Amino acid sequence: MKLIIIAILITFVNIFLVSSSKAQENGVKTIESIIIEYEDIRSELLDSLDVINNKIDSLNNKIIQKRFESQDNAESKKFEINSDARIYEAKSVNSNIIGSLKIGDEVAVINVDGTHFVEIIHRGIRGYIMKRHFKDQFAIDDILRSYRHEELKHEQYIDSLIGDIERNKRWVATITANIRNIASTNSEVIDQMEKGDVVFVQEINNNWYKIYYFENPHMKRRIESEDDISQRYKSGWIHNSIVAEDYVEPLTRDDIRRNSFVSNNPDLRDELRRNILNGKVSIGMSREMVRASWGEPREVNRTVTSNSVNEQWVYGTIYNRQYLYFRNGIMHTFQD
Repeated sequence: MKLIIIAILITFVNIFLVSSSKAQENGVKTIESIIIEYEDIRSELLDSLDVINNKIDSLNNKIIQKRFESQDNAESKKFEINSDARIYEAKSVNSNIIGSLKIGDEVAVINVDGTHFVEIIHRGIRGYIMKRHFKDQFAIDDILRSYRHEELKHEQYIDSLIGDIERNKRWVATITANIRNIASTNSEVIDQMEKGDVVFVQEINNNWYKIYYFENPHMKRRIESEDDISQRYKSGWIHNSIVAEDYVEPLTRDDIRRNSFVSNNPDLRDELRRNILNGKVSIGMSREMVRASWGEPREVNRTVTSNSVNEQWVYGTIYNRQYLYFRNGIMHTFQD
């Protein structure tokens, strides 16, 4: 193969040298004809590369086939076919036909999943045939029952692992909670959780809990193997004073908005802070405070005069309207 490629390249170089000398002698038309020759040569080279790539693909397929043959020849039980059958690439009669079987052929069964198809290997070909082609269909059913029994045992084992992890459940009781990499307030904060989030205690060290918690509480990964467990849970340490043994109601969007406003405005008077956190409004609040406590109004009606800006904010439903009145950004009256 290397000699063929080298020969092609030598030929290409010779043609290039000859063509270049002709081009100098004969002008533009000759150059155009030489370009055409080059394009022909390029096309031939691409064709040669396609042939080489096809040969490589063919050899790779033979390697795969040999591997399948080694599985086919292993000490697995063979099952006889009682009617001519097509071997399909996938579990569908609409998929590609990749082989065929004759009456009396024997195949190795790879997988049975309860559909009308059985995955088999025969003479290096791995694919699917219809279950009805087997002489002893009861034996195929026995394999299916065996597989299901093993799957059930595996599911029970995974369930027991999850049960061990999630046995000792706690809830975050504070607005936010720091998760640390070791049991110390001086250690690195590796994550934060919110009120109502669930943690699972694995170990106790004085006043600290080593915990597992969901990487994403809203997207719990399906656990099919032990490897999935490390992807479903994260681990860290949390102080026992900020978790509760009884269920804690998670923060609502209103809670998050109110707490965020209060934490970002530490100079608020105590009364205003309490009102905002409790979802109340009071005379003297700014528009920003009212938004933090009640959220955005349904409607704003605005009147501008020479010395003031007056606004009416409308809250509530059509049957239970509440009206707040602002002058120059400060609430001075409310009506419910």
